[in-house]
Amino acid sequence: MKRPNLIRILTFLAILLSGSVFLQAGAPPAFAPAPENTPMGQELRERMGEPLNQGRILFNVRGRFEYADQDGLDSSKAYTLRTRAGYETARYNGFSALIEGEHNLVLNSGSYAAYPPPHNAGQTVIPDGRQRTLNQLNVAWSGHDLQARVGRQVFNLDNQRFVGAVGWRQNNQTFDAARFVWNPDTRLTLSYTWVDKVNRIFGSAAPAANLRRFKSDSHLLTGQFSLGGGARLGAYLYDLDLKQAAALSGRTVGIYLDGRQELATESALVYRLEFARQEDTSASGALDFSHSYLHGRLAFSGQGFTVGVGYEELDGDGSHAFQTPLATLHAFNGWSDVFLTTPVDGLRDLYVFGQWNLPEGFVAFWEAHQFSSARNSDRYGHEFGAGLRKAFSPNFSALLKYSYYSGSSASASFAAAAPDRSKLWIQFEFQL
Repeated sequence: MKRPNLIRILTFLAILLSGSVFLQAGAPPAFAPAPENTPMGQELRERMGEPLNQGRILFNVRGRFEYADQDGLDSSKAYTLRTRAGYETARYNGFSALIEGEHNLVLNSGSYAAYPPPHNAGQTVIPDGRQRTLNQLNVAWSGHDLQARVGRQVFNLDNQRFVGAVGWRQNNQTFDAARFVWNPDTRLTLSYTWVDKVNRIFGSAAPAANLRRFKSDSHLLTGQFSLGGGARLGAYLYDLDLKQAAALSGRTVGIYLDGRQELATESALVYRLEFARQEDTSASGALDFSHSYLHGRLAFSGQGFTVGVGYEELDGDGSHAFQTPLATLHAFNGWSDVFLTTPVDGLRDLYVFGQWNLPEGFVAFWEAHQFSSARNSDRYGHEFGAGLRKAFSPNFSALLKYSYYSGSSASASFAAAAPDRSKLWIQFEFQL
């Protein structure tokens, strides 16, 4: 497939810009400050003087202890300290720039495996390796209902089920991309993104090229339309061409309805219903597949608590299954990360979840999953996870989280791939 060149990108930008100008004229302001920091960050940037105090300071420090134990492997412990620092300029005639560096300091090197098999040397994997990298470097333009950003960047599409920055890990997943977002109407948002490279969470020191990054010629299109009453209708087309990963490449087209229906007595129903199809393309090599995806989720939110139930199904045909390689995978199918790659017989995940606001600003949360195959209903085990978090201020927060996956109840056809595993996280985070 021929890679889009600069002329194609600029042509697409011109079409969007022309359409927006036709619908609503109005040039971007000559000057606009960057988004605000927290109050502490605002105070610090005011000390920087003109014109730097009109920009935004990017600064985040996250310390984490992670323990991971998997049957058949040595347990792992990781003490890491991740720092991100950068700056975003104010907007001048619609233009701005952003730069951010990232450093992940490993305090106990050799006590865990940072890379997946076969690079884990018999240890349980904790994918937070030593890293020092340019996390973001991009230029942006905003005006005429259009936002454009070109360069290395972080973004999340919708609920991150298909494309996300994997913010849970110490090293972001970032994209070398050209991204355009258009709002021709207050109810409608359209976006197009061309992705040249996917910089993966394993970092630039990973032992294999496809762990470090995917070279890409991928196209991501999304649209959301507000229906009123808290409801939203969305659609997407993700055409993935990942050069080192034909089995993960293909075209996904989907539609969803989600929203929040307010009820009496400060309560609400929160819902989502989604369906998608995934098919092979020329980027998939010799593979021939066509899979379905289904997700339904319903939650009741009351005064200080939320409880809900969901069902997700990713199809499989015995040789290949529905895959989401660019997703924030930790947020789906359990925190133990058993199903980062969908098994060839597919996956069904029936789950329940909840959250409670506790005294002193603490928040407790939990989820439980029952897994099985989509093709023949083989048992894939079950999982339970729970956690506690607290924001002490706009700058400082802490988290305690635990998960346990039991594969002992899995069907014989899957048991070898499903050893029991447990994980524990203790984390603090500071930001400006």
